[in-house]
Amino acid sequence: MGCVAGRGLLLRRFTRVTTGRAASGRASPSSPRSGRTAAAAPTTGDSGPGRPASLPLVKAPDPATTFDHVAATYDEDGHHQHVAELLLTDLPATPTGPPDLVLDVATGTGAAAFTALRLLRPTGLLAVDISPRMVGRARERAAALDPAGRIDWRVAPAVPAPVGDGTVDLVLCASSYQFLGAAAFRDWLRVLRPGGCLAVTLPSAASFAPSPDFARLAPPDLVLPSDEGQAAEILARGGFDQVRVRGRDFGGDRPREVFLAHAVAPAARR
Repeated sequence: MGCVAGRGLLLRRFTRVTTGRAASGRASPSSPRSGRTAAAAPTTGDSGPGRPASLPLVKAPDPATTFDHVAATYDEDGHHQHVAELLLTDLPATPTGPPDLVLDVATGTGAAAFTALRLLRPTGLLAVDISPRMVGRARERAAALDPAGRIDWRVAPAVPAPVGDGTVDLVLCASSYQFLGAAAFRDWLRVLRPGGCLAVTLPSAASFAPSPDFARLAPPDLVLPSDEGQAAEILARGGFDQVRVRGRDFGGDRPREVFLAHAVAPAARR
């Protein structure tokens, strides 16, 4: 399976988010107030002009337990399903037919996995999440959405993914990048076959406003984009080719801007 896409724009300015230790997860419940978090906003105080303020290091909560606590209500507003639908319907066409293996990392309750099953009809589909309750909810939903049991659900970290090198045709990561950081790109390049495709969403720096517990799950190296060009450059720096990015604003009480990104693993490892 391959992707055909345009190359991203040049980097202008990134926002680095300094919030705590790395963890595997997916989109978090946000605080009611929209806008950039204090950790994400560039400041000019003790941290120097144009540099982000560093918060005191606080022991991060266990990611599995943190997401277990929200599993029962995770799908209530429909946001994650909407994002997954857009990410998959935006996937560039391929002439080679259905993918042999799709990997959905940090699947949550399965929004991207179920959408991929319906739209792509892959030969194999592995969906992993670190939260047992999230995977439990996904399996409950599978009774109606995947009655044939074609999706392989596993409780496992997103990084490293529990698959062999060069075995995956398509990696999906919907609403989860902000809890994985740069390590995810390295692992996705490992598992993807040459020319395999990545479909990932990135939240904007301006609207990323997680609650304190979820903010502490973000990795120290997390960089969030402010526009499509910056989002494209993040993927290009991560080692991917043929990057295409489209921004999408979600309104409502908690406005959220999300960048839908598609890219291709290079034919030769760098």
